[in-house]
Order: sequence, then C-alpha cells, then structure tokens
Amino acid sequence: MSETRFRSAIHTVTREWIDFNGHMSMAYYPLLFETLGSNILDEIGLSTEYVRSENRSLFTIESHMRFLRELHEGDRVYSVFRYVDHDHSKFVYAQELHHEDGWLSATLEVLAIHVDILARKSAPFQKGTLALIEALASEARARPKPVYLGRAVGISRSRA
Repeated sequence: MSETRFRSAIHTVTREWIDFNGHMSMAYYPLLFETLGSNILDEIGLSTEYVRSENRSLFTIESHMRFLRELHEGDRVYSVFRYVDHDHSKFVYAQELHHEDGWLSATLEVLAIHVDILARKSAPFQKGTLALIEALASEARARPKPVYLGRAVGISRSRA
C-alpha cells in the first residue's frame, strides 16, 4: 500500500462552493474531504457494503481542519490520505487537500470510532479490517509524520 495509492481522483471546485469573499467557503471543505476520501474506507474494509451487511461503521468523534491557501472556482484538487494511529476500535487519520499544481490548501485530522450501528456503541474492528489497518500502520512507520499532526487551536505567542 503505497502513499500514492491513497491519492484521490481530481475534483473541480464549483461555483456553488464560493462564498462572499470570492474563495471556497469553509462549509464545503468537510464535504470535499469526505468525497475525496471515501475510497479509503473501501480500501480498509469499511465500504458501504460492509456497513449494510455488518451494521458497523466509522463515526467521526473529533476533527481538526486547517485552511492554508485559498481555493477558487475552477481549481482542481485532490486528497492524500495518511494513517496516523489506531487501537482495537478507534482510527486516527489525516487528509491533505492539494491543488493539482501540488501546493497544499488544507489539512484534516480525524479521530473515528468503529460503532455497532444497532447497539449505537463502540465495537472492535473485525480481524480482516484490523489487519488492513495494521498494514497501514507498518507502512506509516517507514515515513516521517507530517509536522501538522496533533496541533491544538490557539494563538502562538512569542516571548519578548
């Protein structure tokens, strides 16, 4: 599983996503990240079919998004998925939103929990899914972690 395998298809920013400031509204970034990252869930065994047949799914319980460079109507973008961490029922991942020219527009970190939909409670990953996630973890250890991971919202103050 190479990192480029987790690069999404290109998507074009539409006119409807542009706000009164003339750039993509922050309301559409989560939609774009989810749209571009949906194939990743298929790759790790958490497809729509899995959700329907097993009544289990990932629920997002926390996320952190950074907006780094504006996107405008007609910009063509793609997402890169990055494994961050996991345990028996939780999965932390990041996505980077890149312009087709390569520059980074936004980042997203997500903490998701595997849930039994009928019981509405957390549930451990099934063995096959856990094996795929552990393979991602193994590959991720061979690469440096992105510097933006784990940051909190706040104002950085310099010391005088």
